[in-house]
Amino acid sequence: DDARREYRRCRELQIATQMGTRRRAADLAAGPVHIPRDKGFLSCDGARFPDIPAVVASARKVLASVNLEKVKLKANKRFMMKLLDQKSLTLDSPFMRLALHPDIVAAATRYLGVVPILQFVNVYFSSESGEQLSKSQLFHCDSDDVEQVKVWVLCEETTPETGPLTLLPSAESELVRKTVGYTYDMLLPHEQVSEVLGGLGAQHQFLGPPGTVGFFDTSRCLHFGSRFADRNMTRLIVMLQYVTPLSFILPAEYWEHARYRTFGTA
Repeated sequence: DDARREYRRCRELQIATQMGTRRRAADLAAGPVHIPRDKGFLSCDGARFPDIPAVVASARKVLASVNLEKVKLKANKRFMMKLLDQKSLTLDSPFMRLALHPDIVAAATRYLGVVPILQFVNVYFSSESGEQLSKSQLFHCDSDDVEQVKVWVLCEETTPETGPLTLLPSAESELVRKTVGYTYDMLLPHEQVSEVLGGLGAQHQFLGPPGTVGFFDTSRCLHFGSRFADRNMTRLIVMLQYVTPLSFILPAEYWEHARYRTFGTA
């Protein structure tokens, strides 16, 4: 964590003008959604966002239109597969309308202290892979940034049996990282995390009916998901990712290479 923060400090000096503009603009971003920093996550009823019904319906259409077996052959994670063709995205698509909704952007901006970059929009389908637990099925923190905001929209009923996203609050997560000397390629078994915390009573499952919305800092919060109690169960979500210009995954001149840059002139 210390090394990552030092890199970030040096990086901010390199792009001071851009960061200054984004931090000043962040002061204008007020909205009804507040992600508590001591937890690093928040769940809410999607009814407050008018595009949620269209987002859920569109995600289901995407699922119905793809050949899952074909996608699985190319998937990095067979238990959680990306389905959305990025070429299908337009400013008028429900996914992009939600990603650019003022209250969504304001929530990410307020949490990060800077107007963020929309790094990706996608639809994810999760199911039992029949393999041993691996990758994001084990406790981990995402390496993309020191802090970030991922927004999830549940597109199917999600219960404890359907492999929900499960998180530890940011304070407990930091304690675990410090105790085990965490580096961001580590995957932690439950036993190790439980030993540090004296149990897993603080963990939170993201559950709810279709349309439920969650805001998560998956860099600060240890988390896992896609563990199914029944091989016939599935989970469908829409995920948005917001990062800062200081993200480790962005090139130096990030503004020239942003994924959705062309929408800026549309």
